[in-house]
Amino acid sequence: MAVGGLSGKSTRTAKAARVLLAGGGALVLARISRPSLLSLSGPTASIPGAGPLRSSLACWSASSPCRQPRRPPPAARRALADYEYDEEEGLSLLEQLAALDQEEAMEARRLRGVDGEPDAEEEMENNLAQELQKGMLERKVQHQKALDLCRKAGHSTVFLLASMLYLFPENCKRSDGKFDGIYVDCTFGRGGHSREILGRLSSSGRLYAFDIDPSAAECARVLEKEDERFTFFQRPFGDISEVLAGTPINGVLMDIGISSPQVDRLDRGLSLNNLNGPERPLDLRMNPSAGISAADFLRNTTVEELANILNMGRADPGGQLMAERCAQAILDDQEQHGPYDSMRRFCQVVGRTQTGEEDFEHPWAGMLHPARMTIAALRKFINREDEQLAKVLPEAFALLVQSGRCLVSAFKPDEEHLVRTFTLEHEEPDPLTVKRVGLNKRLRELYPLVGKPVDFAVRLMGRIQPSQAEVLTNRRARTGALYVLEKVPRQPMKRVKGTPRSMAKRLRPPTYVPELIKAEPE
Repeated sequence: MAVGGLSGKSTRTAKAARVLLAGGGALVLARISRPSLLSLSGPTASIPGAGPLRSSLACWSASSPCRQPRRPPPAARRALADYEYDEEEGLSLLEQLAALDQEEAMEARRLRGVDGEPDAEEEMENNLAQELQKGMLERKVQHQKALDLCRKAGHSTVFLLASMLYLFPENCKRSDGKFDGIYVDCTFGRGGHSREILGRLSSSGRLYAFDIDPSAAECARVLEKEDERFTFFQRPFGDISEVLAGTPINGVLMDIGISSPQVDRLDRGLSLNNLNGPERPLDLRMNPSAGISAADFLRNTTVEELANILNMGRADPGGQLMAERCAQAILDDQEQHGPYDSMRRFCQVVGRTQTGEEDFEHPWAGMLHPARMTIAALRKFINREDEQLAKVLPEAFALLVQSGRCLVSAFKPDEEHLVRTFTLEHEEPDPLTVKRVGLNKRLRELYPLVGKPVDFAVRLMGRIQPSQAEVLTNRRARTGALYVLEKVPRQPMKRVKGTPRSMAKRLRPPTYVPELIKAEPE
C-alpha cells in the first residue's frame, strides 16, 4: 500500500525520520530509503530542543563515506533553490514524513484488523506533524522576506536563518514569541542580520552593531532612525569591551571577512574581477578615511617585512620561498617604475612572478587570479583582521551572560583556525580525561583553561555548513562555516598550577625513522 505516491517499506522508516526530527541526528537519516529524502535540501526546520534539520543534512552529507549523488538537472536545481518541493515527489520533507507516518498507521491497523478512526496517539502524532509543517512554512516566508530586504540593500546575507535559530534558543522565548535581552552584531554590513535580530526582540530588547565601512554606516544610520532599540558604532568590533564595558550581553554575532558590496564596487579597490577594465586604486582598506592604503604602505616597507606578511597570510602554496620572491619582485618594480597607482599593475607583477610567464594576462574572474591570496594577505594586514578577531573573542565572552551564545561565520582557513584555537583553549576536560591524565602539568598543557582564573568555559555546539539551496542562490557562501559557541559555567575543579613546557619540548621529531627498503645482509 502506498500513500502520496511513496512506496512503503518497514515500520521503522517513519520512526527513523521522527527520531531525526526529535533529536537533530544526521546519521539516522541513512535509514530512510527514499533517495529523494537524502537529496533534498529544503528549508531549515526548527524543532524545539533540536538543531536545524538542514544543518543535520549538511553534516550527514559531509561526513558520509558513501558516494555523493550526481548533480541534479537544471529543473531540479531550480526546485532545490526554492527549497520547498522535492524534485521527484512535489512534496516537502515534512509532507513526505507525514505520508510515511500515515502509511505506517494504516498498515498497523490493517495488521491488527482494526478499521475506522485513528486512536489518540496517532491523532497526536498527526497534529504534531501539521504543527511542524506550519512552523516550517512560516519560517520560510519570514526567511524569504529577510533575504529580499538584504538583496535590495545590495547584499545576500549568508547563514541568515541558521544564525537566528541558534542565537535565540526556543527555551528563552516569551509567550508572545519575542525575546528579551541585549545582542551585538559585530559586523553590520548592510543590516541583514541586524534587521532579523530586531524582528525577534521584544520592546525591551536592545541591539548594538559595529562596522568601520562608511557605506555600512550610512545604512545603519537609517536603521537607527527607524528603530530606537538599535544603536550603531562606527568602530572596529575589537573595541567591544571599551564601548560596552559592564554591559551584560545575551548573544553576539560575527560575519568575518569582506562582504559582497565591497567586492562588487570596483572603486573600493578590493576586487580582482576584470582587471583589464577600468583602473582601480590599490587601497584595500575597509574604511578609506582611516589608516593608510596598501600603496602607501608599500612605499615605506622592506622586502623582509613584506615577505613576512605574505608568508604569514599563506599567500602562495610555495610557502616562504614564493613569498620572498613576490616581495622582492613587488618592491623591485616599485623602485624601477614608482609607487603603485593601480591594482592592475600590482597584480601583473605578482601574476608574472608566480606563473613565470612574461606575457601574463589577467583572467576575467578574480577567483582564478594567481594574485588573489597575495591581495588577501595584504588586505588582512592593512585592516588587522586576524588581530581584531583574536581580540574580540575573549572580550565578547567576558561580557556574555551564562548560557549566552557567540556565532562566528568564517570563510577562510586562518579565520577558522583562530576560532577553533580559542575554543580549545577555553574548553574544560571531561571527568574521564581528568581521571586518565590526572591534575598535573600535562593536563594544563592539553587544556589551558584549568590553569586560568576565569569563571566560564566555552562549549562548541556545532560547525554548520551552508545548505545546498543557499549555495545555489549565493555562490560565495560555499566556503563558509558557522561556528556556534556557548558560554557555560566552570566545573568545580582544583586549579592546576605550574608552567607548561615549551612547544619545542612538547613537539619533537621521532628518534627512529622507518627505513623504506630492507637492508641487505653483508
